[in-house]
Amino acid sequence: MGLVGLYVFKQNGVELFHRHFEEITADSIILTGFFSAIQSFANTIIDKGIPGKTKIKGMDLEGYFFGFGLIDELEITIVVVVTKDYQEMVQGLISRITGLIGSHFGGKPLQWEGESDSLKILENSIDRLVEEFVEEREKGGETRVLVEKKEHTIPVLVNDYSSVKLSKDEHRILDLVDGKRSITEISEELGKPWFDIMQKCLALKKRSLISLEKKFV
Repeated sequence: MGLVGLYVFKQNGVELFHRHFEEITADSIILTGFFSAIQSFANTIIDKGIPGKTKIKGMDLEGYFFGFGLIDELEITIVVVVTKDYQEMVQGLISRITGLIGSHFGGKPLQWEGESDSLKILENSIDRLVEEFVEEREKGGETRVLVEKKEHTIPVLVNDYSSVKLSKDEHRILDLVDGKRSITEISEELGKPWFDIMQKCLALKKRSLISLEKKFV
């Protein structure tokens, strides 16, 4: 009992990959279609009566809990299925998976097709994350590896930008780059979405103004 299934798919219903941790007779494609339909229903029907409530976070079903996570900028949905005794761990797991996708792949998930190399790399990363998750849960811990130890992307200035033509947002980002602040911290200070800052940092990296380093904290 515990983790039952993990599904990552585009918000149009196309499956990127899945993992079954218990025997499940239903085809994964059928399941992702079901999850996609639920998400679509929440976005097009429920939110009409509840302004601003367009994101479904979870769903109870006969002793099981279905946790939903969204990466709107990449049009990706993550669904984690667990037994009720694992319910409190779902959002931590989804948060870590979201971080993996964002920090390792940037905008690449939008281009994934079938069993690509990018998908294989992501699958291996999530497999390791899930293994740590299960080990911590079985030890009776609080899954600190999921809740506290997160991989952060740190932008580091490598060239002077005083004479470079930049947008207002790019200037604001570079003004905060000190080799210590993470993408997450910069996004919070600027009040901008994480993926928006990440994409701009990737563009600044291509222009050889910054480098991006990874650090576990």
